[in-house]
Amino acid sequence: MFSLLQSSFQGFLQCSIFLTSELPFLAFSAFKAVAETTVWSRGGVSESKTGLAVEYMSLLNNPFALIATTSLTIQIIVLFLLLYGYSLKRKLRFRQHGITMSAAVVLHLVVVFAIMIPSFVLAVIPGYVIPNFSGIISVVSLVHAVAGALAGSLGVWLVAS
Repeated sequence: MFSLLQSSFQGFLQCSIFLTSELPFLAFSAFKAVAETTVWSRGGVSESKTGLAVEYMSLLNNPFALIATTSLTIQIIVLFLLLYGYSLKRKLRFRQHGITMSAAVVLHLVVVFAIMIPSFVLAVIPGYVIPNFSGIISVVSLVHAVAGALAGSLGVWLVAS
């Protein structure tokens, strides 16, 4: 389970990098970056070196890239629901606004509880935060988690009130 969620987190990072840099050129592919690769020397002794291994793969062949892409797609749908809900509020259609915002919050919470929290607890904390608490990945991850928890709590409070 730990390796699945750790790989899911890595897949999310890979798809984020891919979507921001390569999407116009390579549709339906994913970018897999491996920050540390192992090089085997003669005699069976392995040494680790920092590098970037790039491998393109189909989204359907890689479950981790598929999970990350699905999560990102759902978050984009949530964004459009929020924008649509805002336009409904501006048109004074409050009932439809409330239904749309409720759907957006529920959909977002599903992704948070199904993908984000397990990935954070099982992959980010033991893989990045505990070994190097003051590292940039650790600090950004913790700030992201706190801001996300605050935003989720405010969303639930607004929809419930």
